[in-house]
Amino acid sequence: MRRRTFLAASVLSSLACSRRGGGPLRKLRIGAPLGLGTAALYLSHELGYFREAGFETEITTFARAAEGTTALAGGKLEVLLAAQNPSWMNAIVRGVPIRVVAAREKFSPSCRRMAFLAALKSKHPQGLQDLRVLKGKRVIVGGGVGTLQFALTQHLAQAGLTLDDVVIVNLTGPDAMAALFSGSVDAMMVFDESLLPDKSPELVLSRGFAELHPNYQYGLILFGDSLRREDVSVGRRFLQAYFRGVRGFVQGKTPKFVKEFAEYRGVDALKMEHVCRDNYVTDGQVDLESLRLFAGWAFRHGYLTRQVEVSELIDLRFLNRHDA
Repeated sequence: MRRRTFLAASVLSSLACSRRGGGPLRKLRIGAPLGLGTAALYLSHELGYFREAGFETEITTFARAAEGTTALAGGKLEVLLAAQNPSWMNAIVRGVPIRVVAAREKFSPSCRRMAFLAALKSKHPQGLQDLRVLKGKRVIVGGGVGTLQFALTQHLAQAGLTLDDVVIVNLTGPDAMAALFSGSVDAMMVFDESLLPDKSPELVLSRGFAELHPNYQYGLILFGDSLRREDVSVGRRFLQAYFRGVRGFVQGKTPKFVKEFAEYRGVDALKMEHVCRDNYVTDGQVDLESLRLFAGWAFRHGYLTRQVEVSELIDLRFLNRHDA
């Protein structure tokens, strides 16, 4: 119920803000995951950057990647903020005309620990430096196949293990934290260190994913068919407004969304407000090797119906190197 209340508030807030002001605006429906990585999107919305660019924005949050992909593919969205995920890659393989148009987040070595394993110290008193201790253990990995499962694979490989060597448990948000702290699971993949509650049992942590793959890009922006068919200037205006918000967020501006999200996750809002922000891609440029690495992994593990070329996944016409 708490999740539903949070999502409804976010959407209603977006709709209310979008209707302020005058002049003809192009309605733009944007889908986004429920995560701190969408803070820049809400900042652009709250500060009126999208309105200045000529858009009335409606933001809908999705709990699962496949839901966002379905909405974008079905024309219910024009824009989707997504992470590396087989759902939208498989849609492209099937011929759905959605494409990656820009990058938005990465695992930065200079920033906070991200995509790492956490466990109760009482269960693993020697820590998680040697992940062989997880063989045969129950590990929480988010709500399905995606960036966290990919990251877990890479972590386990450092210890000579594979996904078959652990028992995957799919839980998200507060439910996942409750399972970790109760000891009903042995470890958990945590996306962002800032999401760990301030008052919690003593934990041991593994290395962050940035130590394995520095600056790996996981966050992306996809356009649907209708926006891709319009004059390229429309998509460019959206990206320029979005990355204006990104730069503002990196420089310290914070949207109301961050406080709401902190309350939902049960963490200190002030702590989250002062979190390192170097993981944001400020110019939208896409690292093709990051896409290639994930697509190859997804195909080898049977999550993609065939191997895909990076060129099939992208449409970079909308990136303006001078304005983004």
